[in-house]
Amino acid sequence: MLLNDARNLIDNYRLNTTAEQQWADLGSGDGLFSKALLSLLPAGSIIYAIDKTAFAFSDPGIQFLKIDFEKEVLPLPLLNGIMMANSLHFVKDKLSLLQQLKKNLLPRAVFLLVEYDTTIANRWVPYPLSYSSAGNLFKQAGFDLMEKNKERPSVYNSANIYSAYLYQAT
Repeated sequence: MLLNDARNLIDNYRLNTTAEQQWADLGSGDGLFSKALLSLLPAGSIIYAIDKTAFAFSDPGIQFLKIDFEKEVLPLPLLNGIMMANSLHFVKDKLSLLQQLKKNLLPRAVFLLVEYDTTIANRWVPYPLSYSSAGNLFKQAGFDLMEKNKERPSVYNSANIYSAYLYQAT
């Protein structure tokens, strides 16, 4: 996927583009989605790109932290949003993780999810999260509203990749 493809997949009219923001990109990898999100946010915003594997970023708006977000507490301020792009499918106990991550969010913050719309596990998607099952999971974790944003065909299998925005009322 190219940067413009990632940007188009996550772009949404509900993103706050009027005030600087702080987001975490959990499982950021080389930062494709971190860069895409940063390009959609106002100048001065910060993306904390978090991954178990070290990566270098040249963009001053992206700060990399080498952290295992499943096992370690995130040393971050309260966030305007958390993005997990193709990383939640590596987490077996999704509910516990989401309940913990919710503590890192400001009131009315956003959770941006990008996942494969499949229920079939494979070595690249060991714990899949289809769109239909994501709504129930996030509701159990305390999110009030899930809104499918966009989807596109995957180049790796027959399942589409979807993006969804999840909101909490308080």
